[in-house]
Amino acid sequence: MRILWLLLTPILGASALARDDSVTVATRSQPTAAVVGITRLNSRDGQTYVWIPGATFTMGCSPGDNECFDDEKPSHQVSISEGYWIGQTLVTQAAYQQIAGTDPSRFKGEQLPVEW
Repeated sequence: MRILWLLLTPILGASALARDDSVTVATRSQPTAAVVGITRLNSRDGQTYVWIPGATFTMGCSPGDNECFDDEKPSHQVSISEGYWIGQTLVTQAAYQQIAGTDPSRFKGEQLPVEW
């Protein structure tokens, strides 16, 4: 079973859905200072979001690591030019239902994470 990570950004004036490792991000309403970890509570879905400023990092397996998949090699630099808001926790079924109007989860429970 995969857990669906939902990036709901109505605080920012838009909603975006992320499935698997793909993420669509809205970047409006940025904090004036790029403060890592600043949070906001979204009154529409009751979820807390955390600000992630843009940065450059190394993605992929470390050299000499033999316990990784081929698509994780070679490691390489990735730059995210603009910061974004992301959910601090898994999206609950109640929050997903409120925004999307549906709940694809097999194991039901308002406070359980959405499954995909």
